[in-house]
Amino acid sequence: MKKLFILIFLFSSLSIQAQTENQDCEKETKQCIERILRGFAEEGADGAQYLQGNRYYSGDGVEQSYTEAVKWYRLSAEQGYAPAQYMLGWCYLNGLGVEQSDTMAVKWIYVSAMQGVAQAQLYTGLCYYKGSFYEQSYTEAARWFRLAAEQGSDGAQHNLGLCYLKGQGVEQSDTTAIKWFRLSAERGNTKAQCILGKCYKEGRGVEKSDTTAIKWFKMAAEKGVKEARQMVGMYYAYEKQNFTEAIEWFRPLAEQGDADAQAVLGFCLVKEQGVEKSYTEAIKWFKLAAEQGQAEGQFMLGLCYAKGYGVAKSYTEAVKLYRLSAEQGYAPAQYNLGICYKHGYGVPKSISESVKWIKKSKLQKPSR
Repeated sequence: MKKLFILIFLFSSLSIQAQTENQDCEKETKQCIERILRGFAEEGADGAQYLQGNRYYSGDGVEQSYTEAVKWYRLSAEQGYAPAQYMLGWCYLNGLGVEQSDTMAVKWIYVSAMQGVAQAQLYTGLCYYKGSFYEQSYTEAARWFRLAAEQGSDGAQHNLGLCYLKGQGVEQSDTTAIKWFRLSAERGNTKAQCILGKCYKEGRGVEKSDTTAIKWFKMAAEKGVKEARQMVGMYYAYEKQNFTEAIEWFRPLAEQGDADAQAVLGFCLVKEQGVEKSYTEAIKWFKLAAEQGQAEGQFMLGLCYAKGYGVAKSYTEAVKLYRLSAEQGYAPAQYNLGICYKHGYGVPKSISESVKWIKKSKLQKPSR
């Protein structure tokens, strides 16, 4: 342990020196640090062995090698160094530098968790939650999540919040769930940011606030979370009627292949909401959404064929698309399909089929 203190001191002093010297000196200093680190590791300093393992794991100053990383992690882990035990377990879990072994992974991760490593505690909690490697137990899962959460693990804080929200392994409490979600969200956990946004939107465990909900959704959306970006787009489109802002959120999603966003973008182009009307571009987006089986996109593309918007008018094509959408339970498509059967648009007239589909449409919840 004394050697580890010396090592930390040397790292600190040399790092400060490296920041103040020229590039050549920095390179020389780094090489000196590497030699010192290897020296301590070879003499058996567990902390140095762990750091050496990290260098090989990430390829920091050495040729990347999981095999070498495992070698150093094992030397450190066998001396009882908890962070190395976790990393050795992680390597076994993912077959990095060793033959994959769930048994060995769980062994080392559990030993590390017992010594208080938050990542290991989180993983152990997940195993109990899912019933993987251990007998399923929400109570044990919550206990391990709490241990990691109290150390600041945002993943564990989110998971513990879910346990309270669902009453799994703990007494159900929306208020306590919100406490843990907030701690996790403030540390940047996007899952927690999304669920906290939903809680504010629904008024669950907190006073209902669309403004605060959107604040959390935006945080997650800015990190690329699809669901969060959709929620922000929907908020601006259907609650604020600000389609210009909505399109700013939907277009990147649509370009990435999100079918819901493609349908919404097409709808805005047809209705000239937040963007200049363009049937041609709208058809492009509706087709992309419809090809993915998105019901609204199928309906809107069918409507364009029925009206001749941006495509040659064709009731046959319209009916085909209405049917695909209607069979997914989309009420407007069911109604229009019923009308087509009533008047014989693209299909033979059939009062019974007309009544069937129109009745189905009336049983659906109103669409937005």
